[in-house]
Amino acid sequence: MERARLHPQVAARLGTPIKPGFMPLGDISMSTDGSGSAALRIPLRGPRGEARLVAVAERRGEVWRYESPTLDDDDAFPLAAPGTSIGEPPAPQ
Repeated sequence: MERARLHPQVAARLGTPIKPGFMPLGDISMSTDGSGSAALRIPLRGPRGEARLVAVAERRGEVWRYESPTLDDDDAFPLAAPGTSIGEPPAPQ
């Protein structure tokens, strides 16, 4: 959510402030060896419109990494490079 909120293309499309919409959807699974996966769809809204944050991530050891965080609206675009750590701050645009 924070990555989307700070991304200039998201702000340009949705306006600010960007807030989570109603009812995120998705799956999170964890294995006994500490690995896991997640696929989430989080509605976002701003003064100019709505979109969905689609975040697919994988956990290996103690680190969650994005596979494909994207903003999914009429013209989807990535919010981070695949393999980016979930806790890693967004790169300056």
